[in-house]
Amino acid sequence: MSRKYFWDLLLCLGLCYCFGSSCTKDSPEKPLPPALGKLNELTVVMDTVWWQGSIGNQVRQRYAAAFPFVSPAQPLFNIQYLSPNRFLTNPKFLAQRNCLVVIRKYSANPQEQALAKIIESRLSQEQLKQWRDNQAFAIDKVWADPQRVMVIAVSDEKQAASLWEQYYPMMYDKIRENEVPIHESTLFRKKPDEALNRKIWEKHKIDLDLPKGTQLLSAIDSVSWLHYLYPDGGGNLWILIRHTTVGEQIQAGKAPEATLRGILQRTPAPNAMRGGGFIQIETKNPALFASTIRYQKTIPATEWRGLWSLGNSNSNGPFLIQLPDFPPGAPVLLAGFLDSKNSNQAEKLLELQFLLQRQRTETKP
Repeated sequence: MSRKYFWDLLLCLGLCYCFGSSCTKDSPEKPLPPALGKLNELTVVMDTVWWQGSIGNQVRQRYAAAFPFVSPAQPLFNIQYLSPNRFLTNPKFLAQRNCLVVIRKYSANPQEQALAKIIESRLSQEQLKQWRDNQAFAIDKVWADPQRVMVIAVSDEKQAASLWEQYYPMMYDKIRENEVPIHESTLFRKKPDEALNRKIWEKHKIDLDLPKGTQLLSAIDSVSWLHYLYPDGGGNLWILIRHTTVGEQIQAGKAPEATLRGILQRTPAPNAMRGGGFIQIETKNPALFASTIRYQKTIPATEWRGLWSLGNSNSNGPFLIQLPDFPPGAPVLLAGFLDSKNSNQAEKLLELQFLLQRQRTETKP
């Protein structure tokens, strides 16, 4: 064999190997198991000594606190605590939908060290920087799908407590975002009422995807009242859709309580809502809560939460009201009033919040 032929053959084999390797696809990753856990459930993973100390107390104080305006009292989250060892050795624990991991990056505990290495191996470049800079961040789909793991990676407990106070509001929002698939699969547990939603669209130019079983109680001028009876004795939900003015919207940001009282005084409940009348707001025990939120992540809106009652009856319960600049220049107030006799009020308030914030405004066919 000539030397030239030898090198030509070697080059050919090398090219075949290179192209063959580049064209060979890696075997597809094994799909993750479905996430476990219900709405309002949170798995907390940290060292047992830390859980029994100040950082554990801070987590319980914030996330196991009573859900506002709900009676009987329910926590913001039903917390399940696990040590790193228990968490890593049980597939059901690893598959929990919402997790909060507070971990030492350089621990002498072998299980905690193993967990830290697993988490670090799943991080993007941006997350690796957050890991090194001692920041809190979220990782999705680590052991299950959909899953969100909130991570606080630190050197000591004092640092963990400081980061917790800084980041717990952001982490709360991130956890709630991960509960969207639950809402989408169980929202009122019924299919949308297409005919009713079309009527609402024609009148208010919004589409709430209200479920079958929702009744239109009244539709006068710019105001619509609706009612939904939860199945299996779960209680009542009354929905108010009301066109407002840009002036009312601006005033809501300056004097939220007075603005809401004025709107409700001009919008009496229909007779089908426990005999009707003017809705009153409880502002002392506990106080009415008003805040500015980002509606659909970009549009500023005033949001009210509190307790309502009807003066001519014993009807009362929690409410959630939102007033975004939506549609632009023609704001529509969206309100939901839950009956105090409703079961699982915290879950229903979260479901109501999701319902109001997911409404669409694209032109219906």
